[in-house]
Amino acid sequence: LDEAHHWLLGRDSTSFSNLLHNTRYEGHPLFWNILLFYITRITSNPFWMQFLHIIVSTTTVIIFLKKAPFNWIFKGLFIFSYFMFFEYNIISRNYALGLLFIILACSMYNKRKEKFTLLCIYLAIAINTHLIFSVLAFGIYCTLIFESITIDAKNSKLLLSKGSIIIILAILFCLIQVIPPIDTYFFEKNEHLSFIERTRIGFTSFFKGLFTIPDFRTIHFWNSNIIVNINKTVAASLCLIVYIIPYLLFRKNKVSLFFSYTTLFGINIFYYITQLSSTRQFGITFIILIVALWIHYEWYKNNNEFKQYTLSKYIVYFILIVQFLSGIYTYGMDIKYPFASSKRVSEIINENNLAGIAVVTSFCEGTIFSPYLKKKVYFLCGDDYASFCNWNQHFNCDYTNDAILEKLSKLQINKTVLFIANESIFGNLNISEWHNVNKFYKAKPIASLGVSVLKKLSNYQIYLLEFKQ
Repeated sequence: LDEAHHWLLGRDSTSFSNLLHNTRYEGHPLFWNILLFYITRITSNPFWMQFLHIIVSTTTVIIFLKKAPFNWIFKGLFIFSYFMFFEYNIISRNYALGLLFIILACSMYNKRKEKFTLLCIYLAIAINTHLIFSVLAFGIYCTLIFESITIDAKNSKLLLSKGSIIIILAILFCLIQVIPPIDTYFFEKNEHLSFIERTRIGFTSFFKGLFTIPDFRTIHFWNSNIIVNINKTVAASLCLIVYIIPYLLFRKNKVSLFFSYTTLFGINIFYYITQLSSTRQFGITFIILIVALWIHYEWYKNNNEFKQYTLSKYIVYFILIVQFLSGIYTYGMDIKYPFASSKRVSEIINENNLAGIAVVTSFCEGTIFSPYLKKKVYFLCGDDYASFCNWNQHFNCDYTNDAILEKLSKLQINKTVLFIANESIFGNLNISEWHNVNKFYKAKPIASLGVSVLKKLSNYQIYLLEFKQ
């Protein structure tokens, strides 16, 4: 849904100014949307979004392999970790762009004094890829300033340098893009939450980011954690314990220690405000650890004392092995099962020569079909044709089956339409047979799809509806 939504923002924005208008409630910097906008000027095939994304993620891996100061075992485990191999690789979103420029910035860290401006340019671009990466990028910048002031006082002038000006301008530019209009309802769902409830997501994020172990007992593994699902008390205890890890790793290096806890604090503020709670967002805490280790290398590479401290290695490699196993597992599951049913739905429609018929859905589940159907879909919530989701519209979309049937009864767009739902809205009807549903229309089930990784986007039912005169 999210992949399709951003693709459709590009495809169905008639001009660049229209793109700016359509994305005003997104809460994201526009870098990824702008790239997709220009791709959709050339093609309407979403394959090219995936192609662009795989180029970005592959470039990130190449730079990491060439520039990262770690051994090849570390590098191999990292590039096949859950977030690198699955979440920020297969799923075409703006996270991969943020990670690319964070890795580019890290590749300049050993030359941070001579290349400070270039390093800040990379951080500035990362800030404008995704709001969560702006926290990480700003954390790196603050660490550079902290290091220059506390360790190398001669370089304290960095605070007033061109690089610092670039960072400040990048943050202001990011805020201009992400702050929504005053009539947004994004924060309304969080208003009733207490302080404790609002801090829960941030408190658990570090554990869920480091120990991303999907619930392999179910096909619907995405955004799950098996330890949380099995025993929430144990998980809560582990969530607290993991905050000791940066201290154990970096207690003799105040620069990496400063970066780790400062950036984790910033990330917790991000979660407190947004209440976003998907696994892909928790992945930023894993990246924080990797960046902290990269910074730490500059301190310990000539320090034999660290090499004798084996506990650090055990902790790091245990986390990397967990991430590696989760990455291999989820990548395999993605090969074995469809992530969502959108592509198969469009194939069935084309196989039955129904591509020219208007498609109707309840709401944003129509968004996942629109890229493959290459046309807009009629949303019952909103009573109009649409493609991407309009997050500012207060649609009451939690319709009962009776409410959906009533909405369909009043539908007056075509004599024949395709209605797609993610449950058997009309009960058990024989496939490919007409059934009189009510006095307004009759229905013929075209196909019933099976489960996919995304539970909410599984079990789709495709109906052909014919309205009576």
